[in-house]
Amino acid sequence: MNKQRPACTSCHGVDGQGNSSAGYPSVGGKQIGYLTSSLKAYRSKERNAGESSLIMQSIAENLTDYEIEALANYMHGVYQ
Repeated sequence: MNKQRPACTSCHGVDGQGNSSAGYPSVGGKQIGYLTSSLKAYRSKERNAGESSLIMQSIAENLTDYEIEALANYMHGVYQ
C-alpha cells in the first residue's frame, strides 16, 4: 500500500501511543469502529478541526474503504 503517504507511526508512534507534546493522539488499541469512522470522516472532510485535521485529511483522501479497514484493524491490534 505505497501511496507516498507517511506511515501512521511517523506521528502516532511505533505502538500507536501518540505524541501528546506534538498534539498527535494515541490510536493504538482503539476500537475498530472508531478508527474506521474517524478515517472515513477525515477522507470526506467531515472531520475538520484544526491543523491536525488537514494532515489527516490529506492522508486519508485517497484511501479506499478496504485500506481504511486494514489500517483500523492494524492500529486496533498494535497496542493492546
